[in-house]
Amino acid sequence: MKILSLETRNFRNLIDREWKFDARFQVVKGPNEAGKSSLLEAILAALYGDATSSDKRFKGYRRWNSAEHIYVALDLALKAGQLRLERDFETGKNRYTFAGKTVQAKDKVRNFLAEHLPIAVEESFRQTACVRQDEIKSDIDPSQLKSQLENRSLSSTGRDLAH
Repeated sequence: MKILSLETRNFRNLIDREWKFDARFQVVKGPNEAGKSSLLEAILAALYGDATSSDKRFKGYRRWNSAEHIYVALDLALKAGQLRLERDFETGKNRYTFAGKTVQAKDKVRNFLAEHLPIAVEESFRQTACVRQDEIKSDIDPSQLKSQLENRSLSSTGRDLAH
């Protein structure tokens, strides 16, 4: 699975826009309060959220002092093809488009993702597919960075997540 782009609306401190990612490797860096964690949370809301949920976490993702609900859309490259996944918390719609077909039945979306995502559980994604800033030694030799990232992101699964 490779994340190609993310679209956000009314999501925390992020501006409403489409974020493009490098399909090979992505590093997100910036000063405190720049939106790095918000970007990660938006990706997680798209992958594992439920737009019909009454979970207060999703209400907490709204931009400060906003009554408008959040919207996130994620474009992914999977082994089987390209997937667009949308979570519209205003209308309560969970939707995916794959192979030219759009499906928005909640159970069908959930089942499709369980079958096609290499990391089916949010906590596993947090532990394996991303490395947080505080998990990297700041005093390492730059030549060791690649091996440290690989060890940190792949060690707990035993799987090659690049495919």
